[in-house]
Amino acid sequence: LYLCVVGLILLCQGAIVSVTNDAEKAVPLAKANAAINSIAVMLLLGFVDDVLDVRWKYKIILSLVGVISLLLAYDGPLSVAVPHHLREYLNGASLLYLGPLYLAYMALFCVFCTNSINILAGINGVEVGQSLVIAVASIVHNI
Repeated sequence: LYLCVVGLILLCQGAIVSVTNDAEKAVPLAKANAAINSIAVMLLLGFVDDVLDVRWKYKIILSLVGVISLLLAYDGPLSVAVPHHLREYLNGASLLYLGPLYLAYMALFCVFCTNSINILAGINGVEVGQSLVIAVASIVHNI
């Protein structure tokens, strides 16, 4: 079943790419393809983990492989807002540029979210609750 889902996602990704070859839609399409590719790799990781019982260190490495496409498609800011009470320590700067450290944070955050849900998969109901908390936190963060 997992392989069918992953195959269907990749088939839809290919269909979207072949239908919309417009230059204006190239950037949003690249971001969408990166997200779909990352989801497909994570689903494939879930299937491989269920069938082959992969060790934790390999799960983390495979999760990082799935995040690579998201990091390559990211073109947003690489800085974070500094809270008001900490600005005096940074000479009044309201933004702190992190550069590649921000990308490393994003990668580790994605790996944390996928693996923390996988850890709770055996406890009934907790997995869905944690997924809802992560989804709401992502929505609030992006508003």
